[in-house]
Amino acid sequence: MFSRWPIAQENHEDQCEIDINPAGINIEQEDSWLHTSLWYPKAYANNLWFIIRVIIPLIMLAGLLGALLVSVLPWETITANIEYVKRWKKLLFIRLTAMFGLFLLVPIASGVAISAALYAAGLPASYVMVLLFTLGIFSVYSFSIIGNAISWRVSATIAVVLVDWVLLMDSQRAMLVNMCKHAI
Repeated sequence: MFSRWPIAQENHEDQCEIDINPAGINIEQEDSWLHTSLWYPKAYANNLWFIIRVIIPLIMLAGLLGALLVSVLPWETITANIEYVKRWKKLLFIRLTAMFGLFLLVPIASGVAISAALYAAGLPASYVMVLLFTLGIFSVYSFSIIGNAISWRVSATIAVVLVDWVLLMDSQRAMLVNMCKHAI
């Protein structure tokens, strides 16, 4: 009685059918244990071949380019002179360090170990923190997966947002260091 629309009296002729299988998957087929036990190794082998064919070359390329950047850049000169440059050059170097950290394909735990080793080697804390925030968060692999699956614009936006986020975190770190120096 309180309905806005009149209730139909068992007349289903005017109703449309809903397609419950828009992907066209064969749901009529009965899956037996035999079928599943034959399907699983095949699906596993296909996925493993995809990893070997697509992901391993990307990992090797990222490792090669990371090793090339580490060996080509004069890190001793950079770390020795980094504290004496103007603020805009520091920001530029921090941005490049963040892009370098996002570029490398490094597991998260390895990023912590690499950051600790660089800090022990004499890299200033601000650059170590930039690498600590960027290593393992996003990489060339994540960039390509998001670019292929969603959009290259979305992937680039994520990379830019992460670099800018790291710059914001570094500016917050610098403010805290200055506050602590003036408090003492």
